[in-house]
Order: sequence, then structure tokens, then C-alpha cells
Amino acid sequence: MRKKIFILFILACIIFIIDSKVDNATIDTYFVSSTVPTTLTDTIVYGFWPDWPYLESYQPDWNTLTHVSYSKWILNSDGTLTNPENMSNYYAVRDQAHQHGVKITLCIKSNDPYVMDSVIANHQTDFINNISNSLQMYGADGVNLDLETPTDINSITGTSNVPLFENLMANLHKTLKAANSSYHISLDVPWEIKYVASFKNANLNKYIDSVFLMSYDYCNRNTTAPNSPYDSPIRYDAIDSVCETSKYFNKNQIILGLPFYGYDYSTDSNQPGAKIINERAVSIRDAVNNSQIYGRIWDSDSNTPWYYYKSGDTWHQVWYDDDESLRLKYQYAKSENLGGVGFWALGYELNYSNVWNVCQADFPT
Repeated sequence: MRKKIFILFILACIIFIIDSKVDNATIDTYFVSSTVPTTLTDTIVYGFWPDWPYLESYQPDWNTLTHVSYSKWILNSDGTLTNPENMSNYYAVRDQAHQHGVKITLCIKSNDPYVMDSVIANHQTDFINNISNSLQMYGADGVNLDLETPTDINSITGTSNVPLFENLMANLHKTLKAANSSYHISLDVPWEIKYVASFKNANLNKYIDSVFLMSYDYCNRNTTAPNSPYDSPIRYDAIDSVCETSKYFNKNQIILGLPFYGYDYSTDSNQPGAKIINERAVSIRDAVNNSQIYGRIWDSDSNTPWYYYKSGDTWHQVWYDDDESLRLKYQYAKSENLGGVGFWALGYELNYSNVWNVCQADFPT
């Protein structure tokens, strides 16, 4: 009898030890999966959809896109969000995206420094909860933060915005991933990231899936210059921006953002570097079509096209991208194993299919 009791006791101890190891393994696995940042395994093709293109008159290349971010929800100083004016258009775009297996994210916009200061100083929880609720309410697959003007010093607290912004992103990541681990979190950063202290923080890469590098608007608006230069021997360009951004984010998190638009500058001459008198944006399709009239010029210092013309007594220079210049940047993104490429903005190409054809050749989905 004693021998049987002893054997039963030994068996019970063994079972207890095994159960404990299984439980601990489960806990350890959960801890790791909830703290290790998401890594990108697939190349992303990310397009921003402004709230004005309508599906009745426009269709992007759904077979090339992987993500569409609908712009824009406006961030207010109390952490609330103002919806786009025409939500029916959002729903139509969302449904089309999902039918094609494309994820849709909500683009949250602010270019007001005080709004940013107020939110990260006093309304972080409100902001995060409003994002979480909106994702669920509008059936979205993630969020894009287009917060373009955070200052170095918070005007409300008088302290650095760097730890405040990091805290916001950490709590946003925790909240959204707990609600749905597949939610995609992306942050927009300017090509001159070196001047934005809040974004120059390597800790942020733990709290985002992608960083959208806005590799456009390089022109200083004083003299004519390329909108999105690449591999330039004389000016800061897309390669420089990627190198700087990769100091703080993993390369496979970086989406190289490219323009589907250019600028028509009124100038004092037809020579590059002329003084800018006025400017207006021009869609990539219109620029390509007009270049066939006025004569496309290839700028070897920026690897982008441009042309000039005269209207009355005023010279105009148009600097833009086309399929050739975009392809160079696509191939660069691929060679550097970046997270992918993206565009501001869908609709500006106006069904100019060449931009999609070259993208599909380099980033087949």
C-alpha cells in the first residue's frame, strides 16, 4: 500500500511540474508576442485617397495596391476627431478596397503645432480611444498619423515633446494591438526628418508597423527645383532622406512616399533655378501630356523630368515625375529592401496607367 501511495505521489508531482512548465511557456509566449514589434514580411504599396476622388469617375490599380489610407480625419486640440465631409465616399472606397483584398486605414491629420501640444500634453487617452473607436465604427484596418508639425518644446508643459510623443505612440500601439493585432499603424515623416526631434527617436520603431517617408516637396519655393530628386550630386534627395530616416527606423519599416503630382512655377526666366513668382500643383497625367507639347527635358542632376513654356509675358517651369523617374525610385526601394513604396495622392495620376505598370513590374503583388 505504501509503495502504491508513493508511486501515486511521484506521478502527481510529475504532472504538476509538466503543467507548470506548460503554463509558464504560455505566459512567456504571450509576453514575447505582445512586446516584440511587428515586422513587415510583404512589400507594401500604399496610396493616400483624398476625400474628393469618387469611384464613379476614378479607379486606381487595385491589383497593385496593398493599403489605402483615406484622408482625412482632422485632429482637434481635445483629442476628438472630425470626420471627412462625405462619409458615403469613404464607405464606397472601403468596400472596394476590401473586395480587392486591400487594407484601408484612417488618415488622422494635424498641421497645427498647438493642437499637437495640447493632445500629447493633456488628451492622449482621449485621442487613442477615439482612434480605436473609429477603427471599429468604420470597419478600418489601421491608422495613419499625418502629424506634420510637432514642435521640439511643448508650449503647454514647457518640456520636450520627444518623451511625450513616445508615450503617445507606446500607448496607441498597446491599445490598438490589444483590440486587433492585425491593425496597421503608420506614421508620416517629412523628407527633412533631421529637423523634427519628436520623430528622431529610435524607440518609436517598436510602436509602428510602417513609417511613410514623404519624399516630395523638396523645392524651397524660392527658386525652381525638382519636386522629388533622386541620386543627385548637388542636392539633398530621396537617398539622403532614406539614409537619415533609417537611423531611427528599420529599413523594412520605411515606405518611400512618392508624388503623383508636380508644380507649375511662374518664373522670371526659363532656366533652372529661376526665381519663383507663383506656383500651382499639377497632376502627373497633365504634366506628362503637356510635356509632349512643350518638350520634355531630363534633369540629370535630379533624375526627374521638367519642361518650360511661356504664357503671355510670363515664363513657366513645370517640375514633375513620370514613369521613368518613378521607376528609378521604385528600383532603389527594392534594392534597399525598404518596406515598400507609396503615393500622394491617388487620383492625381488620373488613370495614367504607366505609373501603375512600372510599379507592378518592380513590386508584383
